[in-house]
Amino acid sequence: MRILTGDECGLLKETIPEHCRPKRADNLNPIKTPRSTLDGVRRVDPNEAQRRARGVIGVSFTSTDSSSSFAALRANGTIQLWQSTRNVPKESFGSYQCTGVVPNVFEKAGSTCSRNDELNAAHNNNMGRPIALDSFVQKERLCAADSLGNIAVISTKASSSPSVVATYSPFSKQHQQQQTLSYTKGSYANTSPCTAMAVDQYHGRVALSGRERETRLLEMSTGQVVWKAKNLPPDPQTLLQQPIWSTALAFFDESTMAVGTAFQQVRLYDVRIDSNNARRRPIAYTPDGVFSHRITALCPVVDEHQLVVGDAAGYLHLLDVRSMGKQQKKKPSNVARFVGPAGSIRQVVKHASLPVIATVGLDRMLRTFCLKKRTQIDCVYMKQRLNCVLFCNDDTWNVEEKENHEHVVEEYQGENDDVDAEDEVQDYIDSSGDEQDEDSDEDSDEQSEKDSNEDSQEEESDDVSKESDNDESDASDLKEVDVTRRRDFKRVMM
Repeated sequence: MRILTGDECGLLKETIPEHCRPKRADNLNPIKTPRSTLDGVRRVDPNEAQRRARGVIGVSFTSTDSSSSFAALRANGTIQLWQSTRNVPKESFGSYQCTGVVPNVFEKAGSTCSRNDELNAAHNNNMGRPIALDSFVQKERLCAADSLGNIAVISTKASSSPSVVATYSPFSKQHQQQQTLSYTKGSYANTSPCTAMAVDQYHGRVALSGRERETRLLEMSTGQVVWKAKNLPPDPQTLLQQPIWSTALAFFDESTMAVGTAFQQVRLYDVRIDSNNARRRPIAYTPDGVFSHRITALCPVVDEHQLVVGDAAGYLHLLDVRSMGKQQKKKPSNVARFVGPAGSIRQVVKHASLPVIATVGLDRMLRTFCLKKRTQIDCVYMKQRLNCVLFCNDDTWNVEEKENHEHVVEEYQGENDDVDAEDEVQDYIDSSGDEQDEDSDEDSDEQSEKDSNEDSQEEESDDVSKESDNDESDASDLKEVDVTRRRDFKRVMM
């Protein structure tokens, strides 16, 4: 299987984890030899220079074929479209070509999108940075969001060049361009009100959420807000409002949305807007103590009713959504954990057909896990801190079996290269006489053993009879002694 990754230094890489696995020991090679990481990792663009200003924020596929084309969002607001130039076998790396570039998708929204400029001039309220990229494949649309809550919709149709077709700002009044930032209590400037974005693949809607901003759904075509979440009720004892800070969004199915917060909580919302019983408050949420750190990534596993949760400390959990409910006082029983990640997890994705997930984060490792056994399959060192990952549709294969098979074929062909040569046949030797002699010897041995056993049994019976006679004689002597003693006693008494 092939995996695409993007890091903070602006490098796009294609990885084949099977090529990075160590070779197992066998009869020919008794020592387990490791493979080099270079055998399984290639750059998508070998000429790309490492620059943090062009760091990859997000990647997403732009077509139904999840191995032919994809898009990448840079830290400076640029979007690149990449296309596979040829059909490659699954055992080899692909060859990609950049087919289109959109210079600055947030320019119309008043955002400069440069991370370095934002740090140097934080007082400028019109600056923001890209936070996420997602696609709506059915309509050939890309959706990008920045930290100010601005959304840019990009068309990726092959008939025309890629361009920005619409920009929205759901956090501002009347969907106007975001010009000023709001402030939280305590005179603290909320410089990043938007922290999470996701696209509903079922209805073509965009979900946006952030700090002190509840989750909102808006139509990608019109920009109209069709649904807005509502916070949990205040605490009944302290009457304090629940804090709001959503850091991860994911659509579980066409009617359910999962939200991860910075306050160690996962919530489920019912986002059906056509239903008469439409709800705005969470239908289920995890109690305190289930997670210990800020939630940074969510990946739904719809078939198994499970949700993979990654946090800022590098812990990866598997949560059964059927065990979640309102007002729980204890930790759900069906909560498992994957062992492996050691840095903040940035993204978790699942393979389209296999029960395998891939995770990337600040530990510079690309890891794959099996959902059935919750064990780590591969771990590849990528040298840079990773921000995003994509799974291609290729199935997995066993590289070792293929190599062993090729080695056996070569060895067999080396023994006899001439196929038309006659086989060597040894003369027939009759061994029936030897078998008869062996049978007679075995019969004689068995007869001797039987005789020896009978003799030993007779000797044992004689010994037992002698011992019984001696015992009887001893008993008769004791009786005579007792009789004589009684007679002497009577005489004395008289």
